[in-house]
Amino acid sequence: MKTPIDLDRLAALAFDLESGHPIEAVLRKHGIHERWSAYDVIVRQQKNRRFLASAVSELYQKQWAEAVKELEPCIRAIAKELGL
Repeated sequence: MKTPIDLDRLAALAFDLESGHPIEAVLRKHGIHERWSAYDVIVRQQKNRRFLASAVSELYQKQWAEAVKELEPCIRAIAKELGL
């Protein structure tokens, strides 16, 4: 199992990144739309994880698990780029 990434800490590191930061290239490699910043991706993943944790039906658990899984490689790349 991979080590969990502290999304709160990662969000704090990404919050003030300016437009044009090299992390944008990392986001594009992972198919993230150019309007989304690293911070946006991290916040989206936090929401996905919260929704997964609170999902009551199997259908919603599956849906949110897929959403978490989809963004996880990008989260790991952001963490790596920011030194976590």
